[in-house]
Amino acid sequence: MGTGTAAVAERDDSLTGLPTLPVAIEKSRQYFKERGELVVLYFNFVRYSKIEEIYGWEKLDAVLETTASAVREFLDDDDLGDSRVMVSFTNDDDFIFFHVPQSGVAAATEGEITEMVTRLQRHVGAQIETAHGEDIAAPDGDAVAEVVTAR
Repeated sequence: MGTGTAAVAERDDSLTGLPTLPVAIEKSRQYFKERGELVVLYFNFVRYSKIEEIYGWEKLDAVLETTASAVREFLDDDDLGDSRVMVSFTNDDDFIFFHVPQSGVAAATEGEITEMVTRLQRHVGAQIETAHGEDIAAPDGDAVAEVVTAR
């Protein structure tokens, strides 16, 4: 096989189905060049190491699958245009979100990004609680993820 789509798909994370960072960068390179602007959100799901420690890797894998599904669902419903979500590397619990604002549309403000992140955290937390129970979901008031934003 060559370096076509099949080769790229082989570098997606088998657990979450999301591309890894190198794959996503390659797929997104043209969007970045055309717009010249990029918003990067890095999500570190802070409680996931404890889930593995307490419940084992099988439970963590199930939670990661739920998380990836919830993040994809949120981004699909949020109409964020040219956006990509990925994991840093295979079997990773850190998610990265690239957003290239559409041409002629102003990039999101810090306040808009904060509001979107809050909604995403609530959505992911609710999906985890539904699928895995409240003992796995973050207690009320706890953040599901720590987020680092870069432009």
